[in-house]
Amino acid sequence: MRILMICQYFWPETFGPGVWKREMTEWLVQRGHRVTMLTAFPHYPKGVIFPDYQGRFFQMEDFHGISVIRTWIYAVPRQQGILQRMLGYGSFSASLLAGGLVAFRPDVVIYLSSPLPGAITAWLVSQWHRVPFLVSVQDIEPERSVELGLLKNKTLIRVFEWMERFVYRKADRICVISEGMRNRMIAKGVPPEKLRVTYNWADENAIRPLPKAASVRGELGIEDKFVVVYSGNMGYTMADLETVVDAAKVVQDDPDIHFLLVGEGVRREPIEQRAAGLTNVTFMDFQPLERLPLVLAAGDVCLVIISREGTHVSVPSKTYSVMAAGRALLAICEDVNDTARVVREAQCGSVVHPGDVAGLAQAIRSYREYPQQAAEQGRRARDYFEQHFTLQAGATRYAEVMQEVIEEAARR
Repeated sequence: MRILMICQYFWPETFGPGVWKREMTEWLVQRGHRVTMLTAFPHYPKGVIFPDYQGRFFQMEDFHGISVIRTWIYAVPRQQGILQRMLGYGSFSASLLAGGLVAFRPDVVIYLSSPLPGAITAWLVSQWHRVPFLVSVQDIEPERSVELGLLKNKTLIRVFEWMERFVYRKADRICVISEGMRNRMIAKGVPPEKLRVTYNWADENAIRPLPKAASVRGELGIEDKFVVVYSGNMGYTMADLETVVDAAKVVQDDPDIHFLLVGEGVRREPIEQRAAGLTNVTFMDFQPLERLPLVLAAGDVCLVIISREGTHVSVPSKTYSVMAAGRALLAICEDVNDTARVVREAQCGSVVHPGDVAGLAQAIRSYREYPQQAAEQGRRARDYFEQHFTLQAGATRYAEVMQEVIEEAARR
């Protein structure tokens, strides 16, 4: 297949979306497919173009056999208001059109994740090349932004809702990352025959169960502690870190329990302020991808958090990293979120509702008292992960959906 992928984030951005897109494109290239990645100049997480890419408006490069076309974006720090962020999204959506027109003629165009304006431009590119158009939905927008209180202007909401309907109507297939998200899309009027569930994943070879002694415990001086790890974005969708800090206050009478919170985002500063004075909480900056296994290995249990507002519109991809690391998964989410479903099916952890400080503290104390339970759940997590959420399984599913629409177009 000749595949044109379009997304705002790509390597060397080493957070979730930037990583899984690199993994999938490399996997496709290794199997003989020709892949072009049309993307913006790297700017996440600080909203500043990386030094090696500054002062440029257009660039073509080769990355591990992937043809990468980079176009200009008005980079905006995530702490900025919604209007400035819309300018950032709009700038990339406009500039990528030029990149799409100069790319080789693909067999299929796939737009990966948000923002919505970019999906419309990606559809225009598919029309120019007269090929099928796929959309991969990681978060349901604008519903997610409305639920989280990030988007309040009624006119903007109506504009984005129109964009959403337009994209879903024009797409030949829509890939969603959970059964719950599929059901939500059907409720919004999307024809079921357009929808395909394509789970996210973790690289089964890069993230493996490691002994605690090989982790970051030593450099942090917490070798002998019972450690609760959170590693990921400290943003709006995962905003219930407040419950984690409050639970740390409840259990601070137990000197053996320690919390390690790793990452960056718009919520980190207020979370640090909330944790001021607590000796059982350590904050750590966002770590390079190659150190993620060492961070997860530090945990006796690892947290996955999805706020109440994000229940139906997002699924944390870090779920799969925790499972790959062979650690018990302590999920803070509603029962209907797919993370809770995975925990129940795999019997690999516990679920606590957002805001339930007492419940979270009790779950942590229970794990502390019965560490063998956490170890057994960690083993189950890795076993279930190997059956369902490997890179091989996830990328294969995407390839199948792309081949499906190409063959369908050929029959037409």
